[in-house]
Amino acid sequence: MEPIWGFLIYALVVFIVSVVVGKRTSVLTGIIYFIGMCGASFLLVVITSNVTGGNGLSAGFMAFVSPLIGLVIALSSRTDETKAVIQGESSAYKKCPFCAEAIRKEAIKCKHCGSDLLKVNATVETAGRSSNAEELLIRKKDGFMINDDGVKRLVEAFFTQSPNSTSIYKDFEDEISTIKRTLPSEIHEAFIRKIKYWDNELSGGHEK
Repeated sequence: MEPIWGFLIYALVVFIVSVVVGKRTSVLTGIIYFIGMCGASFLLVVITSNVTGGNGLSAGFMAFVSPLIGLVIALSSRTDETKAVIQGESSAYKKCPFCAEAIRKEAIKCKHCGSDLLKVNATVETAGRSSNAEELLIRKKDGFMINDDGVKRLVEAFFTQSPNSTSIYKDFEDEISTIKRTLPSEIHEAFIRKIKYWDNELSGGHEK
């Protein structure tokens, strides 16, 4: 094989390994791998040439050791998405607080459970307290269910803010819609049903 073909094959292999690393981790890591593999290959080629007295075939084979090791390390290491799930976030991903799947940091809606991420860390101020969407959920193995006590406390907080209200659902429709959007889409209807239920139950107590 002509040396130029060996070099082109080597360059292609190093490029492919770098792309794989970049996809699994980050672009910066892929660039670092590319530089590292080229540097390591150069040293191996020089050392092999000196040891073998200039044997080009042996030196050529040794050049491929570096990208091979790099590929093994890349495939055995955690991906950027896996790190986000385990650690909470990584360089490009974060964990959805509802379904615990990895999503892009710039995402505004979870592609897995449909939750509105713009409001996840925000709170809805009601009666001098903050109601976090996570308090309204109970996580199950196959999804989520509404936390009845959490919804009750939320409705009570609305009544505290507006004691004379006869319908929390109507008076605070915008706030309730905002909270609903922070929840997984699968429980939107259940959330509204619970709001209406406690609205009816607690409004009777307030009238008395």
